[in-house]
Order: sequence, then C-alpha cells, then structure tokens
Amino acid sequence: MDGKIYELPLLISSDHLAERKSWPDMIRRTKSLGFVGMEVFGTELVDGSLASTSAVRELGDLANKLDVALTAHPWFDWTEVAEAKAIERGLELLQRCADLGARSVNIHLNFLATPKDGSVRAASIVRPWLKQLEEHGQTLYFENVPDYLPNPFGSSPEEFKEFFALLGEHPNVKLNIDVGHANICSNLEEFVAHLGAFWDYTHIADNLGEVDNHLGPGMGSVDWDDFALLARTSGYRGIFVCEFSERYLPKSKPVLTQAFSAQGWRLPRLSYNTVQGS
Repeated sequence: MDGKIYELPLLISSDHLAERKSWPDMIRRTKSLGFVGMEVFGTELVDGSLASTSAVRELGDLANKLDVALTAHPWFDWTEVAEAKAIERGLELLQRCADLGARSVNIHLNFLATPKDGSVRAASIVRPWLKQLEEHGQTLYFENVPDYLPNPFGSSPEEFKEFFALLGEHPNVKLNIDVGHANICSNLEEFVAHLGAFWDYTHIADNLGEVDNHLGPGMGSVDWDDFALLARTSGYRGIFVCEFSERYLPKSKPVLTQAFSAQGWRLPRLSYNTVQGS
C-alpha cells in the first residue's frame, strides 16, 4: 500500500433506490444519500422517456447542477436484430448517453450475441462504434453475467478475452465486474487475474451463490475483505456502483467500511433516509 487514503467513488443504481417517482427525484435522492453518482438503469434510454435529446440533456443539466455523476446502464436485447441495424441503434444510443453526460456506458455481451455467434458477432457490432466512443471520450463497459441465464454469453473470462482481442484491446472498451454474478460462477479471482487490465467499473451486490437476488454486502456469501484486497492489489482505481437496495445500507455500510478501509479506501458519508410510507 502507498499509505494514501482514497475516497471510494461510490455510485448507486437507479433501480435500487427506494424512491423512484421520477428521474429528477432519483438524482435528488442519490445526492441526499451521499453517493457521488447514479447509474441510469433500464430500457428508457433505449425506447422510453429518456429516448430524446431534450430529455437526456435536461436530466444531465440537473445532475451537473447537483454535482451528481451519471453513468448509463441501458437494457435491451439485440441478439435477433440484424448486425447493421444493431450498429445503427448502438450509435444512436451512445449519442444519447453522451447527451446525458454519461461518459461510462455499461452493457452485457448477451445483449448483442448468443454463444452460437459469440464474440465474432459482438465485435462486429461494436467495432463501428469505436470512432464515436473516441470522439465523445466515452468508455463502453461489458459486464459479466451469471451462467444460469437462458443466454449465458459473457459469463466466462475466456469469452471476454476473445472479445477484447477481436477489438484489438481498444482502450475505450473495458470490463465491468459484477461481484454478485462472479460469485454465482465462482470466477471472480479468474476475472481479476486474467482481465484486471481492462477492469475499472464494478457492480457491488451480494448473494448466496445461486440466484442474483442483489443482497447487500454481508448478507450473502461474498468475502468482501478478499474482494477489497483483490481490487487493491490489482491497482484498481475505478468506480463502484451499489446494485442493492438502499434499505440494506445500515447492514452493509459496516461491512464495506471494514473491507475497504483496510485497503486504504474511505467510504463517502452515506446517510439512510427512510422513505415515507415504506
């Protein structure tokens, strides 16, 4: 360790806020809880209320005003969409995320391909996006998935290694490690060992190793002390996104504090604001 204390860049997924009345409300709640940012999750960036330039710019302006960083986790399934159409829709989506102010965009490999076509199809779709990613200063993250899904493409480190190689290990395409997903597949250490150079985005959630039920840290079987040590020894300096309910914060904060403080990270001053009526 270098002896320095680093503030943990801790965001929360919009899907796990207790209060989700509107997007502006979610940004305000993120700020009130003490998180440095919010991951905009869901289908609305693809074909919903945030699928317009004016809507995302308005939301981005509010986030800037409140000093809340935004990342994006758009949700879609283009595995049956023709490659040319998927390329076109991806360019539109990345532009929308740029207009939102999201320089980090996280998606799944199994949004683009199945094991049958695998990395070849996924890379063919992403390759035409690279120039736009460079121009916007965006990083596109691909997240590992649990292997029990009907489409498990993206659950193994080998699939990511092949995918990154097909893209020439482009610096604007990197890895998001979802700790809960890796816990189910028992391959967290393998991901870090073989793909640590691509890793600087993380989803934090716990489970009992069977179902991705998004428990808070300390409520499942993930060894958070070991995880924090893995992150520190790999030189990790990316962000962490809480993918568990804010209601679990009272139980989870001590676990995260202990694990990360031992490795030189300090959690932001998170609060727990009870939602009226919850």
